[in-house]
Amino acid sequence: MKETNQVTMTQLNKRSGTLKALPLILALGVAGGCSFASSGPAVISNVIMHVSEARSPELTDIVLPSPVLFASTDEWEGWYGSLSDEQRNSLGVFEFPSFDGSVAVMGMYGSCMEQSRILHYGGGDIEFNVYVPEADINTACYWSPQVLEVHEVDLEALGVDGPENVTLRSEYGQGEP
Repeated sequence: MKETNQVTMTQLNKRSGTLKALPLILALGVAGGCSFASSGPAVISNVIMHVSEARSPELTDIVLPSPVLFASTDEWEGWYGSLSDEQRNSLGVFEFPSFDGSVAVMGMYGSCMEQSRILHYGGGDIEFNVYVPEADINTACYWSPQVLEVHEVDLEALGVDGPENVTLRSEYGQGEP
């Protein structure tokens, strides 16, 4: 006996009834707090300083093997005060972190087409992440100058009460999380 993939009208009506109800099912799921897709970590960042070795050769004297979290003005001024006059001048004019409901994260990386962002994994757990935008993945560069960046991160966006509740991952994140 030959098998066929015929669908009876009763079966079709049952299927279309389910399909008609699908928007309602999805709406109830979303309203009830269900998530149908994982979005991964949130990208949170406000770059307040971006300095490239291409314009400031003195930048090569600053070394950051891992990202740095600044939780207060005192910590920031301690770092900034430790720089030589030449290094401070190489940074140019930029906005200092306010630390008014925020922390600052500093990182340094070689930049051909790379960019940085701060990823939030929840509960104040953040990462300085370096990635290449998809449109630039196949770009080859002769030189990748070092870039020093500072991101100011709002504590409210992290959902934490104070800077003591922020944890910066000790390694630079690379690429997609």
